[in-house]
Amino acid sequence: MKKSVLLFFMMSLFSFPLKGREEKVKAIELGLSMSSHLFLLSKTKISSHFKRKLTSSGSLVYNPIIRLSQLKMEKEYYQKHTLLFFMDCLDLPSFGYAYSLGKELEGGHQFGFALGAYLLDRKEWDRVVSRKEAHYFVASKSLGITPILGIELNFKLFNIGEKFEFNLKNYFSFIFTSHTFTLDYLF
Repeated sequence: MKKSVLLFFMMSLFSFPLKGREEKVKAIELGLSMSSHLFLLSKTKISSHFKRKLTSSGSLVYNPIIRLSQLKMEKEYYQKHTLLFFMDCLDLPSFGYAYSLGKELEGGHQFGFALGAYLLDRKEWDRVVSRKEAHYFVASKSLGITPILGIELNFKLFNIGEKFEFNLKNYFSFIFTSHTFTLDYLF
């Protein structure tokens, strides 16, 4: 709990209202995410049920993802709203929302904090891992909510013309880490 309060406090330092001249950018991002679930790294019996494994134990998997985002910039600070649509570790469709804020670094890279949640199919996940081990909250008999609370570090790798970018987006939390290569269409 103390770690969550500390992270929330750190986020509030960046959560200022953007004033003056603002720049808004919307993007559709198609990507491939590699993720590891920190709570499962040593439990091969659980992670062996995962699909699209990059390691034999299943502790590292890849998932296709579509992200729709709106980025608001003022000077070097940003606020971003992102809708997430992806296939989870059990190869089940999932979606979520993330709000992030932080600072844009030299070269278009970003460092900030993310807060949000995504839904999962609770009935299927309960067959593989306990709710306590998976760190989700009960939303209904069939849905669970997994919190997103962590640090993001995004790297702009290169542009393809004026409308396309290739990026590496990283997310680090107490529950899982994610590294996603995305092709972004900006509009």
